[in-house]
Amino acid sequence: MIDGARFFLKEAFVKVGGFDESMSGPEDWDIDKKIKQIGKIGLLNHVGENCNPPDWELYGFIKERGIDPKDYGAVIYHNEDVFDIKKYLQKKTYYAKSFKTYINKWGQNDPDIRKQFGVWYRYIKIFVEKGKWKCLFRHPLLTMGMYFLRFLVGVKFLMRG
Repeated sequence: MIDGARFFLKEAFVKVGGFDESMSGPEDWDIDKKIKQIGKIGLLNHVGENCNPPDWELYGFIKERGIDPKDYGAVIYHNEDVFDIKKYLQKKTYYAKSFKTYINKWGQNDPDIRKQFGVWYRYIKIFVEKGKWKCLFRHPLLTMGMYFLRFLVGVKFLMRG
């Protein structure tokens, strides 16, 4: 619900008209919704009760870069070498500029929109569903840091004007 489809067939991408170029940020949610209209979307990995990902061919590649995937519920190798909170919040502010366009396109009562922008789902349910709450308890400092970032993003969203 929060993360849009990342991989899909080119034929599906073309069939739904590609990305909506009037958006900058929620275009990934938008294409996800368009692809759901013509087929199913699934997850490659499921975070299980023990928070260990399945064995996969990129395990060594990720581990060599300092993260052992077995310590986390999911790993995406996204090369953001040094975290800069100012740049992170600027990026989130940029994404938020198109939220109104996205919401208007699908309607504020759309079930996905209600979850994506609802406080309950966005800040609580997404992090506890399907047993993910167990991972939060195993990593309390990371959990506090994540919620601090979520709080800052929420403030930026409210201040977007």
